Amino acid sequence: MRFRSLSTSLVVVSAMTAGCAMAADVKLIFGHVGKPGSLFEASVNAYDTRCRD
Repeated sequence: MRFRSLSTSLVVVSAMTAGCAMAADVKLIFGHVGKPGSLFEASVNAYDTRCRD
């Protein structure tokens, strides 16, 4: 009986913790992408000029 109560409490606490973690905002930062002179910037600029034509 005690094991069942302990495991139920553990499940409830885990669910509450997971719910709070899932509700948090996530911000992804990719600082190295698109730096001046990078290959990514060159390909984006080439794509942009082709799309405008």
